[in-house]
Amino acid sequence: PRLVTAPWRRVPPGTNGGVTPEGALASAAGGLLMGAIMGCWGDFALLSLLGLATGAIGSLLDSILGATLQATRYDDDRNCVALASASSARILCGYDLLSNHMVNFLSAAVTAALSPPIATLLRSAL
Repeated sequence: PRLVTAPWRRVPPGTNGGVTPEGALASAAGGLLMGAIMGCWGDFALLSLLGLATGAIGSLLDSILGATLQATRYDDDRNCVALASASSARILCGYDLLSNHMVNFLSAAVTAALSPPIATLLRSAL
């Protein structure tokens, strides 16, 4: 994985804000699938594209928040990413301002708030 805020920097798996092309594609595909399922009861094209867009945006936002506002600790003795409560591990990236639950909540809330304007843009483009 590479750090979303510094793509030239490789990070160990499990690092908050660590992204891969495969993971980004999976997030977008998951959003597309959820949108397509909802589209079976409504505007299929609009909801599929909305799912694709919000899946990608939500995943990216979660990664950015995780990389910047959620500390990732690394245990050099065990050679792995450590739990947030591991006091002896060094901080690899991010500030210790938000927990993982807070990052998830914020990214979901912001993505949900952005969905109506994104849907409006998509509807005008279709």
